[in-house]
Amino acid sequence: MGKGVVKYLLVIFIALVMISFSSNAFAESTADKMFAKLGRGLVNTATGLVGEIVAKTKEDTKDGNFGGYLTGPIKGVGYGAGRTIIGAYEALTFLIPLPSDYAQILEPKYAWGE
Repeated sequence: MGKGVVKYLLVIFIALVMISFSSNAFAESTADKMFAKLGRGLVNTATGLVGEIVAKTKEDTKDGNFGGYLTGPIKGVGYGAGRTIIGAYEALTFLIPLPSDYAQILEPKYAWGE
């Protein structure tokens, strides 16, 4: 791929990520909901695995538990694989209103809790 194509794809990806962070108060039209689902799916596909590993490690070590440095990444891989797969599903099916009305599947919306 040429540098121009990579830059173009990067700009599109960044635009979709920015759309996915928009508030649900603005996502009233069907098109807004579709693109929010697409952005959410792309973000979770791209960051799901690493985000969940970091999140689970922080969660397991927050009380000074040294064992969390072992259990956190192990749990993170499992949760991250699920988040990545669901992200890919959302990205690939953003045109289809499933679940009902393009609702998010995962809670929280992103691995880092937002």
